[in-house]
Amino acid sequence: MVNVQGMKMLSEYLGTFILTSAVCFSTQYDSGSQAGFLFAILGGLFVAVTLTREISGGHVNPGVTMTVYFAEKDEHERAEFGNQIWVYFIGQIGGALSAALLSFVIYDENIFKLAIHPKNSQSEAFFMEILGSFLFYTTILIQGSFS
Repeated sequence: MVNVQGMKMLSEYLGTFILTSAVCFSTQYDSGSQAGFLFAILGGLFVAVTLTREISGGHVNPGVTMTVYFAEKDEHERAEFGNQIWVYFIGQIGGALSAALLSFVIYDENIFKLAIHPKNSQSEAFFMEILGSFLFYTTILIQGSFS
């Protein structure tokens, strides 16, 4: 018999690993900062969510898991999901750490040199983070409403 929680954890592990790997392996590390290749990252996100959506909802990010939890209007459904939320977090943290470790080995510690790119200001980086997060979470919520 297949353990449903185990499948969700494995699904989130795999999806988060794919997304984090897309970020790590498509990012150029130079000048003490990083510059990602947006379409490669978006492609990784698409693959990760597509592969995991039917099994675990394709959250692949703790922020998405929390967004889905707080967006649930049915109190019974929210309480039930709240009891399973640790399954998602363990899978996501494990997948992200595994991808980061693999990147660390391949890139020889460059992944820990995180900084705003010299061509950008702090306010630009802050705005892009807010905008990117909004679009990311909104996309996940819209996809979830059609399933």
